[in-house]
Amino acid sequence: MSHSAFRSRSATELVDAAVQLARRHYAPLITLGALVAIPGVLVGVVAQLVMRGSEATAMTGALALLLFPLMLVSSCWTMVGFGAYVKAAAAAYLDGRALEPLVALRAALRHGWSLIAGNLVAGLIVGALVLVIMIVLMVVVAAIGGLLTAVARLQMGSGAAAAAGMVVGIAAMVVGAVAALLVWSQLINVTAVIVLEGLGPMDAIRRSRELVRGSARHTAAVLLLLVVLWLVVYGTTLLLATLLLQRFELASSMAGVLTVLLYPFFGCLLTLLYYDLRIRHEGYDLELMARALEQAPSGVPV
Repeated sequence: MSHSAFRSRSATELVDAAVQLARRHYAPLITLGALVAIPGVLVGVVAQLVMRGSEATAMTGALALLLFPLMLVSSCWTMVGFGAYVKAAAAAYLDGRALEPLVALRAALRHGWSLIAGNLVAGLIVGALVLVIMIVLMVVVAAIGGLLTAVARLQMGSGAAAAAGMVVGIAAMVVGAVAALLVWSQLINVTAVIVLEGLGPMDAIRRSRELVRGSARHTAAVLLLLVVLWLVVYGTTLLLATLLLQRFELASSMAGVLTVLLYPFFGCLLTLLYYDLRIRHEGYDLELMARALEQAPSGVPV
């Protein structure tokens, strides 16, 4: 790895670097993606079968109850699987060679309970904060909307009142989305901290917040690009599959399967974001350069 690779990057540079890293190590990373995605795909197939037979069998209720633990197990496996992704991508970034899929999974499984607990707690924190933000926004929107509507009716009529209410509603949605993104950005490094630093769930949450401190907008910009790219790919795939299959349920399942192709990019981006924050706030690039110099053969430029 060249010295120039160990530097802080802008959000767009991180996305480009993640694409390049994923492309160079795509074979082991996409194999890992398949292993991570299999439980979710199977649960999706079972759900489709249960929904399709909802009117044809009295066992549907019992089968539906089975879906919850299956979905829970699938979600836990995905949390562990993305830990494996970060571990494999970190090896690719630092050493120029991604871990083999089974090796990465074994490494992540050693932190399995921490990954599950850390991500569940982080998800609950994000969900609770977003809920509070949305409730506050609803109260504010109701108050402002009522005031604007009253003024608009007096001065410009009911059409203007409806337009004013719509503008306030859209503004609230934008504010809520930005707030949710900023909250999510605080805890996005939990997985990386657990598998790369070996911390427990609560320590990983605190560590993630420390890493993001002072770089919240930068981190949120990276996550926004990730979300936009995912929505574009998933939305396009869903639309084409729906037009082809003429069944939304099957199209949704197919789109979900095809987005597995993006897993290498997601794993690389989250890994590079973690290292980027350490480089920005802890001078970690100096440690990485020293490591590269130690590992380089004598007389060979790094």
